[in-house]
Amino acid sequence: MPTTDENDHNELNALNMSQQENVQLKLVLCEDLQRMSREKLEEHITTMNAKFYTEPLKPIQMETVVSLVRGKHTFTLAGTGFGKTRIGKVYYCLFPAYRKPIVLVLNPLDSPGDNQVLEKKAVNIKAVNLTKMNLTPKIEAQVVRGGFGFFYLSPEVLLNNGMFQRVFFDCKFQSKLVLTVIDKAHMVYVWGLVASGLGKKISSHMKIQDQGIFRPSYGDLGARLLATYGVPILLLFATCQPIAIEKILNSLKILPKNMEKIQGKLPGDLFGPSSNAMFSWIL
Repeated sequence: MPTTDENDHNELNALNMSQQENVQLKLVLCEDLQRMSREKLEEHITTMNAKFYTEPLKPIQMETVVSLVRGKHTFTLAGTGFGKTRIGKVYYCLFPAYRKPIVLVLNPLDSPGDNQVLEKKAVNIKAVNLTKMNLTPKIEAQVVRGGFGFFYLSPEVLLNNGMFQRVFFDCKFQSKLVLTVIDKAHMVYVWGLVASGLGKKISSHMKIQDQGIFRPSYGDLGARLLATYGVPILLLFATCQPIAIEKILNSLKILPKNMEKIQGKLPGDLFGPSSNAMFSWIL
């Protein structure tokens, strides 16, 4: 009968073999694209963008897409209405459609996901907003088959939904995952603080409609994303104080040297009174 140590050793070997298999099967950008000069790459991205949008990419959007092509984790700080959601769409379109690439987008709330699903439908990309209510065995099967290109979900579903956990750790899903996006990424730090027991203090300073998004398990987000080895993570900020950035990267288990920072010019006050008050409490 195997001992505990032998069982642990066998499980470790199985995990290592699984990770090696995922790396070998991983969907990646073609070598020609990865080897392009900055100038040629921007020309290629511009051409791709023009197929779906009449408006050219803004410099920060372009810089972010280039960073992702280079395989770098990236955080982009730009004001509300800047068009940050287009970044993931353009990056997605750099992959051959027949390979069925997948982009995973984490939203604190369900409603932004509903809106973005409609946006993707307008440009003929299949997307789904996964909630604990609509994640059925039928949807699960579609997901594993590559039936959707964009997945919008909350950390609650990512971390605590058993059905999605099966999907997330499925080697087929992992092999097609090309990008993880965390929208409103400043909330990552708040989730980590809630996990450490500061939730009551923080929630008293948040808007009423935001208080329901906090769960203690959200502090485990970084550990879960470690399973997506080799997949760039895009953090999108509309507002974030510099002191919080280090804490956010620490929560996500990302070294600062492995993160590309891209920041736009933000008009007026970066936060406003209510946001400043909140961050003064949590930082």
